Amino acid sequence: MLCGSPFLVSYPHRGGDRPRRERIGVYRTLIGKLRWRLRSARLVRRVASGEIEPGAAAEQLAALHLERLGYRIVARNFQSRGSEIDLIAVAGDELVFVEVKSRRQPAKERPERNVSRRKQAKLRAAARAYVAQHALCDPRIQIRFDVIAILWPQNGGDFELRHIRSAFEVSPRNTEPAL
Repeated sequence: MLCGSPFLVSYPHRGGDRPRRERIGVYRTLIGKLRWRLRSARLVRRVASGEIEPGAAAEQLAALHLERLGYRIVARNFQSRGSEIDLIAVAGDELVFVEVKSRRQPAKERPERNVSRRKQAKLRAAARAYVAQHALCDPRIQIRFDVIAILWPQNGGDFELRHIRSAFEVSPRNTEPAL
């Protein structure tokens, strides 16, 4: 244990403590989890009080979730010809276009069910526009569409977040990506 810190604990590692960088990694992980809990609880309180719209809070919560997973958010609310992509992120060599859907509980159907074929076509068109606008024609870049669905609690409590990776195909015909 380092100076009695509750976050930095020593683990047996080949006859001694872990190297310093591993202890710092444990510390960062714990701080990241604490930050996630505080920010998400704050957003839930703001939605419950009516201070912030559930849709805007859902996008903020989805961005926090992606950052927590190691994604880098490169754009929010990208608009092109009547369609909008809520979040655009980079994860390794993948460009991820994210649609965020939210509902209050009790909901008749799950939020992710509202991403219809028409909505998927609009997202694909907006993604093509983003790729063209930013000249991202590198064949090594893979493109993916994710959906993050959030169910807000009715009277306090915890929210439910579902992250659906590769929610639908890049090309509607199961062929090579058209982007």
